[in-house]
Amino acid sequence: MTAVPARRSLPAWLAPALLLAAIALAFAAVILLARRAAAPDVPPEPPALRPPAPARPATALDVQQAAGGRLTLSDGTRDTPLAPGARVEVLRPATTADVRPGDWLEVIGIPNEVRNFSIRSMVLLAGPGQPDAEGVVRSPGGFAGHEAARDQTERPLLGGVVESVEGARAVLRGPSGPITVTFTPQAPLRRLVEARAEDVHEGDRIAFVGTERVGEARAVLVLPGGAR
Repeated sequence: MTAVPARRSLPAWLAPALLLAAIALAFAAVILLARRAAAPDVPPEPPALRPPAPARPATALDVQQAAGGRLTLSDGTRDTPLAPGARVEVLRPATTADVRPGDWLEVIGIPNEVRNFSIRSMVLLAGPGQPDAEGVVRSPGGFAGHEAARDQTERPLLGGVVESVEGARAVLRGPSGPITVTFTPQAPLRRLVEARAEDVHEGDRIAFVGTERVGEARAVLVLPGGAR
């Protein structure tokens, strides 16, 4: 005769405990689904545009007097000539007729309160040039065109090579693809060109990098009338 082992009975409390656990999980799932359904089906707002801090901070000063190539500046510098051989570049006012294919167009501005940016100036540089690590093309003197601005929060926002111009519209080839720029009649457009020390006048604003003394600067950027 073979003995059959007795089956162990489950504890009396196990079934109610499992039932309560299942109810709790179902309740949690309902709450999670309700929260997801109530959430707006739109992506979160992007953060405000924050241009990077300049890698090459500039010194910008007003020209109080200019005579015979010697300058008196708003920092107290008096009757000081530019360094021998210093390169002088100036931001000349331009029009849409001055925009040519092959130029590099730099759009300069500052962030504003509506998570966008306001354009302060647009600078043309001859030739396409080569963007640096910041994605900015600079002149032979090392300028992007914003350095002499009175508002030192201005920064290059975007730029590209001019591929075509039709009327008041230009198409650029930017680092991330094509960019269309439409110029208004009052567009703050300038062309950055080489000049001479004699082209610096009272009432202008100048900028230089790499030093705090204009007499030691290897290049200066001139914004005509920028001190007024």
